[in-house]
Amino acid sequence: MFNQEKFDAAVKAIKYERKFQDELWGDKFDDNNWSPAEWLVFIETYVEKAKSSLLGCDDMADGHHKQMDNMRKIAALAVAAMESRGVVRR
Repeated sequence: MFNQEKFDAAVKAIKYERKFQDELWGDKFDDNNWSPAEWLVFIETYVEKAKSSLLGCDDMADGHHKQMDNMRKIAALAVAAMESRGVVRR
């Protein structure tokens, strides 16, 4: 069921991750030159990191934290792709 408070927290986390990404990469790359397929490769990299983050973790809570850390990055990359290539509305 939709929970406005949790939704707002997720959107806020994505917003700050996007700001972090822009500060990290700055003008090193022109996001507008990347194709949707290239964006998917970037996203896929973090999906693989999230899937493998439980490997070598002695603590499931730590593994869960790492998975959700990557999930935030994945969401922010998807937002960056839409900023760059356009938004297709439902």
